[in-house]
Amino acid sequence: MMGCARTAEVQEMLRLGHWPQAAGADLAAHVRGCRKCNEIVLITQALAAARASSINEARVEPPALVWWRAQLRRRREVAERVHRPMRVQMLVMLTVVCAGLVLAFQLSGGVAAWRAWMSAGADAAVQSGVGSVGIGLVVTSAVALAMMAGLAVYLTVERK
Repeated sequence: MMGCARTAEVQEMLRLGHWPQAAGADLAAHVRGCRKCNEIVLITQALAAARASSINEARVEPPALVWWRAQLRRRREVAERVHRPMRVQMLVMLTVVCAGLVLAFQLSGGVAAWRAWMSAGADAAVQSGVGSVGIGLVVTSAVALAMMAGLAVYLTVERK
């Protein structure tokens, strides 16, 4: 394809944004007749239209909203850092409570003592001093375990 002598003139008019208003009749007639100049005009106008439409579609959020979201993210990260040691502490406490339950169960006489207690009723357990202490530890540990489990469920649901 051979070069056109008026290509530079057409490109300059397009670059300045003067096409077709400032173009003379002879230049407009040349562009209609010259394939290379016509392609340059069509491509440049298509790209300019695409640029204008993308600029109109671009949505820039207000700085206050961006700042607010950054603050929320920072607070969430700080809260997450604070909750990590609390989760470890909760797991340690859960382990201690479970160990206390096992120990209290063994101190109270094991399965045989529990069966006897269940069959004889609460009066027999209260009358035996050692059995009541063991049963008291078991009941206290069970209550603490239930409270820790409730707290664990609450913290898990609250996080989501």
